[in-house]
Amino acid sequence: SVSPLITTTYVVAMSGRGCIKRDTVTVNIGGLTVLAAPTNVTCNGYNNGKVKITSNGLSPLSYTWSLNANTGNVDSAINLSPAVYNVTVSDPNGCSGTASAQITEPTAVAFTSNVTNNTCFGGSIGAITLNPSGGTGGAYTFQWSNSLPSNQTVSSLSAGNYSVTVSDSSLCSATATINVSEPAQIVFGAATIQGVRCFGGS
Repeated sequence: SVSPLITTTYVVAMSGRGCIKRDTVTVNIGGLTVLAAPTNVTCNGYNNGKVKITSNGLSPLSYTWSLNANTGNVDSAINLSPAVYNVTVSDPNGCSGTASAQITEPTAVAFTSNVTNNTCFGGSIGAITLNPSGGTGGAYTFQWSNSLPSNQTVSSLSAGNYSVTVSDSSLCSATATINVSEPAQIVFGAATIQGVRCFGGS
């Protein structure tokens, strides 16, 4: 018999009638070691998180997940929303261990806009400047409607609605429609002309 202080794998050899048979036996000490490696969701509101489990237990291992991780008896949970997930791993010898992993999400991409409206009817001196925030960081990109350039500020705009999508480095995005206005057109009323009755009169 053996009594190791740590989990140890032994090679056991048995002989008889001139034959030798070898096998391996692992003695687990102190329960299973279970490690959980999370992969966070890529964008706010997504459910593409993952958790991968590794353990030193003997196969076949069984896995019990919390929060309806929809994984079954597998060592990887996929399509996860942000939350804390617990897993219990058990082996055929009755040894078990647990681990936890937290799936997080970035803040949502958002933006405000500074709008310069046209001062005259029919003018085209409007402009829009975007102020993005949130997401996973990195450089933001800007995709405008109306064939406008992909800039943070667009100018020389006539009155109308302009749609824009702002994306971060992970392609998380937010979309909005921004209005550039103009004053009403000046309308002249019909002129009234009164004739002069006498030469030199007014």
